[in-house]
Amino acid sequence: MIVTFQGASDDLVEIDGAPGADEFNVYDQHGYAGTWQIKSAGDLDPKINLYVDAYYRGTWSFAARMVEEGAAFPEDLMILTTTNDTIDDYTTMMWIDTKDVDVKIEKVEGKE
Repeated sequence: MIVTFQGASDDLVEIDGAPGADEFNVYDQHGYAGTWQIKSAGDLDPKINLYVDAYYRGTWSFAARMVEEGAAFPEDLMILTTTNDTIDDYTTMMWIDTKDVDVKIEKVEGKE
């Protein structure tokens, strides 16, 4: 399963690839624009549980981080952030490849 994050305008984050993915209106708070949790859809191993933070300061950037101490990412989880000619010049795109693990996405409040 591949989940993607990208900015679509100065106040819109587009997420694709998993249940809960959507377009989200966000309003930056000194650059911080929101947090989403990506976690395994079931009780399968490897368990996936991480946050993705979005930031906007004229251009979009995204960062993946652990949910809590000791909750490391699975070894085969692939996270790639890049830009290319197919997306606008004001956003990076983050790809998260969870391999065969089904995940779901949830907007999280207050996780800055």
